[in-house]
Amino acid sequence: MLFRGFGIDKSPEMLNKANEKNICAKLLVGDAIQIPLQDSSIDYVKLRFAFHHFANKGKAIQELRRVLTSKGAVSVLNLSHDYMKEFMGI
Repeated sequence: MLFRGFGIDKSPEMLNKANEKNICAKLLVGDAIQIPLQDSSIDYVKLRFAFHHFANKGKAIQELRRVLTSKGAVSVLNLSHDYMKEFMGI
């Protein structure tokens, strides 16, 4: 089985931080509402602490569906508003 990982962020600075960690993934500048990948090209998407940042959540979900294969899956781990306050030190 071939594994190809991708990391996508619209912030080049965040991608630079990821590069410093020497992860085994191709890092791309992109946005959740315009994912820079082909249709039906991804088997699995993992969103960690990102969904609450998406301005247009509906369009982001449409984009996830576009890039996922027919048997693809999505895992979302996000912060609740209450936990965000504690996590962010607000």
